[in-house]
Amino acid sequence: MVTLYWGGHIGIDSKDDLLVEFFAHAPDDVCAGVLTAVGRDLKAAAVPLDPAVVDRLRRLWEWRLQVARAAIKDHGTEIAAASRPRRFPSAAGARS
Repeated sequence: MVTLYWGGHIGIDSKDDLLVEFFAHAPDDVCAGVLTAVGRDLKAAAVPLDPAVVDRLRRLWEWRLQVARAAIKDHGTEIAAASRPRRFPSAAGARS
């Protein structure tokens, strides 16, 4: 799918776009793997990329970064709470 996006055959402008649907439902590790593969392919490119391709890939990266930031914002309290050490009452001090 990323190859189709890379080539300009599919987009990320609508929630119904194939790549948008993929990222919405794929596990985080799979999404990360896709973006890692794109970065690896960019690094290994033997010829300079067409500026339109670079722009599309930049849009993909910025879109995914925006989604990640929104997820952190939406779950920031939960993330902060999970990162704090917890003190649980001892069994002797618990009320029944």
